[in-house]
Amino acid sequence: MPAYWFFEWVSLFLSVTVSLCFFAVDKFSFSDLIVDNDIVISSNQRII
Repeated sequence: MPAYWFFEWVSLFLSVTVSLCFFAVDKFSFSDLIVDNDIVISSNQRII
């Protein structure tokens, strides 16, 4: 197998992995978790 094919396969695999990572971030939306944490912190300050 030529080395060129190997590099083509590796670049394809990396691009698919990056796409899946971005999809997972969009699906779980870490920004919502950060907002929830801010709400919890502010409510704790009000309780104190």
